Amino acid sequence: MARGDSQTTRQVAPSLDHMQKYTRSGVQLVIPSEHGRRTCFSEAVKKEENKRYRITMTPKDGALSQEHIKNQLKRNINPTDIKVGITAIRTVRERRTLIEMGSEEEMNTLSPEIDTKLGERLEITRHRLRKPRLITYNVPEEITTQNVATIIKAQNPKIQSNGEGIEAKYKFKDRKGRHNIVMDVGPQIRLQILQIKLKIGWEICNVSDCLAPTRCYKCSRYNHKHYECKGEETCPRRTGKHKMKECTAAASEQKSNNCITCNRYNKKERTNENHSAPNKNCPSLQTVIASTGTTWNTNMEGLRSKNNLGIFTMNRKQVRYIQINLQHSRSTTDNLVKKIDAEEPDLICIQEPYEYRNRITRIDKQHRIFTEGTGKHRAAIIIRNSNIHAIFITKLSHEDTVLVEIIHEKWEFFAASMYFDLEDQIENNFNKMDELMQFVKGGRILITVDSNSRSKMWHDFKTNSRGRKLEEYPVNRHLHIIKDES
Repeated sequence: MARGDSQTTRQVAPSLDHMQKYTRSGVQLVIPSEHGRRTCFSEAVKKEENKRYRITMTPKDGALSQEHIKNQLKRNINPTDIKVGITAIRTVRERRTLIEMGSEEEMNTLSPEIDTKLGERLEITRHRLRKPRLITYNVPEEITTQNVATIIKAQNPKIQSNGEGIEAKYKFKDRKGRHNIVMDVGPQIRLQILQIKLKIGWEICNVSDCLAPTRCYKCSRYNHKHYECKGEETCPRRTGKHKMKECTAAASEQKSNNCITCNRYNKKERTNENHSAPNKNCPSLQTVIASTGTTWNTNMEGLRSKNNLGIFTMNRKQVRYIQINLQHSRSTTDNLVKKIDAEEPDLICIQEPYEYRNRITRIDKQHRIFTEGTGKHRAAIIIRNSNIHAIFITKLSHEDTVLVEIIHEKWEFFAASMYFDLEDQIENNFNKMDELMQFVKGGRILITVDSNSRSKMWHDFKTNSRGRKLEEYPVNRHLHIIKDES
């Protein structure tokens, strides 16, 4: 939401140009360093995202040990001669040996070399990167896995296949009775689909990556199935030695076994273990999901990369901004960092940022980060442009609201990032917005909100009661809704 006026902008006092920090009652003034933004180490050594190119060697003779296999490799094959760099070599289950390389070309060079010299003793298996998997939500009931690919191509002509295909894997109904379809696609098709909404029949369907890691229903850990499990029976709710259907624990008594594992091996960065293992916000699950994409044959920079770059214009001046809800996710934060580097916005308004000990982390420290309060923050503003001066309005800011006055090229406006709690009455949040607008006294203001409401006005497929109330609010306050689809 945004509001503007035609008032003459105030000149910034020259004395502000050399100030680094100035505070007064309820207001904090933060001025960027006069030397500008420095290049950080991570940018200087930035590399392409790593993929896992692997081969596995299994002995044909049951008497061969894994140590003997390694010795045979070193004796018969010289990686320097064939110009192959080995990233890792380790032993895995069932007396197999795994070799990992950095590129597909190296894998294609090493595999036939091993097969030629040691093929009589070893069976070589090359690991193939999987096709990206997408989930399409709320498809019409009459659509099936047999005809969905044809319908997508017919109704969405902008999608160019370039020799890649769409293969529907299965269809399922969620708890709300909506039908969803999971499908494998090519890497180029995936990037195209994630930028749009699919037209299927009479519906417009949302699509996202289907990053569903394998979880054992016996021990509640990841990357293996129950029939392969060698662990103990563990309830995913309370970590007791019983099945989940036998568990009588209340929500307050839930305790994640996976997070206990995280705490055991990450003593310097303790994680919250008071939730069940299947919880979507489990740090262990988020880590596994982030690593799942490295086994896909695609560039994961497209993950959740729909265009949410906006431009706030006033008096022919522009400020480029991004609004995003990070859902306290580390992997989503890493993708935001890549998006910031690629699109170079001036301003980033965040809801539910990723934090460690109630401090935003994994964001370049050269950027100015604004949060308020000592609890868990659900609103933040980041200023990337070193030419922008910012006045932090602390007296109206707290964990769920951040208000900053922006001074850029002799014009100014206010920017707010807000989070509306779903458990709170939305009218209470309207009162908070009224306080912000009374403070700016008719000046220009850009309000970015995660309202936890649904409305077709901002491109949802349904409108709920909170959405209807929020639709009426800007009309009564003479606000303009920036509702570009993103």
